[in-house]
Amino acid sequence: MSLEHYLTRNVELIQFIQQKPNRLQLMTWIHKNLSMPGFEPAVCFFELEDDENIKPRVIVGLDGLTLEQLPPVRLEENRPVSNVLREMRMVIYGEEELATQNLQIIKETNDLSFRLTEFTKWKSVVGIPIGSNMGYSILFQIDITQFDFALENCKILESLLNAYESLVQKEAPTDSKKPILGQELSNRQEE
Repeated sequence: MSLEHYLTRNVELIQFIQQKPNRLQLMTWIHKNLSMPGFEPAVCFFELEDDENIKPRVIVGLDGLTLEQLPPVRLEENRPVSNVLREMRMVIYGEEELATQNLQIIKETNDLSFRLTEFTKWKSVVGIPIGSNMGYSILFQIDITQFDFALENCKILESLLNAYESLVQKEAPTDSKKPILGQELSNRQEE
């Protein structure tokens, strides 16, 4: 993919964000427009819960899979989503690193037909942190680490998704921004 392709997609994404889509609409746009036709990525929005389990909240592009079928990931595990939140930085895994990750996921998924078809088609993943307890995971059917400008484009995507989430938080009702009194900090938050 050329630099012009990436720049065009980023401008289109900025224009789409200006329309104030909800999270599902944004993730659907990314699914349909971020990669080459026929190689659409899967997009997952996840959150860290108080018990240090990372759970998917919205998924797009994992056909035939429901949120309930995805097992939670522990913060201490060596997985893209946990590494994103632990390290508070974007991670990109190419085909070799992702294959190792997929072996662990396949062992934990109960539906054998899903395991064989769904996880073997993903060749790279980008994990993007949003604040300290949320993030996006984007699975690609091609190894994006093999393309020029992929890293730079992922950094731009990280900035745009963080800007989007800031807008969502800014426009949330005032009550939802208030801290919960009496709620103790987790060990991770105290560090």
